Amino acid sequence: MHRLTPWLEVVVARRMQVLVATDFDGTIAPIVADASRALPDVRAVELLDRLAQTPGVRVALLTGRGLEDAAVRLRGLRRAWIGAEHGSVLLDPAGDVTSDEPVVDVAKLAALAVRAAEISLDTPGAWIEPKPGAVALHLRGVPAHAVERLSERFRAVASVAGARLLEGRSVLEARFRRGDKGTALRALVADRAAETAVIYAGDDLTDEAAFAFVRALPHGLAYHVASEERPAATHAHAALPSQAAWIHVLGIIVEALHARTVAAA
Repeated sequence: MHRLTPWLEVVVARRMQVLVATDFDGTIAPIVADASRALPDVRAVELLDRLAQTPGVRVALLTGRGLEDAAVRLRGLRRAWIGAEHGSVLLDPAGDVTSDEPVVDVAKLAALAVRAAEISLDTPGAWIEPKPGAVALHLRGVPAHAVERLSERFRAVASVAGARLLEGRSVLEARFRRGDKGTALRALVADRAAETAVIYAGDDLTDEAAFAFVRALPHGLAYHVASEERPAATHAHAALPSQAAWIHVLGIIVEALHARTVAAA
C-alpha cells in the first residue's frame, strides 16, 4: 500500500476533489456460490457512507448487477452513485437514472435468455441470470470438466444473437449494452480530471476498463483485489491481497479526509 500515502498527501495538500469508487462482488462483498445471497461487508458500507458525506468527496459503486438488484444491496449508502450493468446505467444520489445506451430490444433479450437456459439445462450447477440489458451464465457450481464445453456453447449463442461477450470470474455475460466501468468513471469525472483524485478497486476482468481509465488520470490510483481465481491484473497500479485490505484502505482514506475537513474548519 506504499502508493496510498503519496496519493493522500497530494489530495490533502492540494485540497483536491475526490472520487472513491469500488466494485461490489469480490471487492466489498464476498464471492458466494449463490450470487443472490451476496451482501456487502458492514464495515465497508459504513466507511463508504462516511466518505459520501465528507465535503469534497463522491462515492461510486460500479457493479455488473442490474440497477434494482444493486440499489437494494446498497441501500445503506445514502449519498452514493451506483453504476449498474458494468457502468452502463448510472443512479445518482438524488435517485435520477441516466444512460447513454440505446433501448434494448426486449424480444431479442428474452430469446437469448431462453436459448441460454436451453443449452445449460443438462449441466449441473449452471444457472442463467437475465438482466435488463444482458444475460449471464454463472459457472461457479459447474464441474470443471463441463465448464469449457458449456462456455463455448454460450459464446456461440451470444454471437448469433449479436451480443457482446464479457468474461468475469466464473461468469460469462452476453450484453446488448456497450458501456463499461471506465466509461462510467469518465462520466463521473467529466471535465474535472485535472482537479479530481480518483481511487478505484476491483477484482475481475470486468474492472480492467476502470483500471485503465484511472491509470491514465494525473491523480488516479487503481487497486486490484487479488484472489486465487485471479491473482494478477493488467492495468491496476498495485494489488491488494484481500477484500479486508481494501476495506483497511478505505478506513485510512476516511481518517485522512476527516482530518482535512477538521483542519479547514
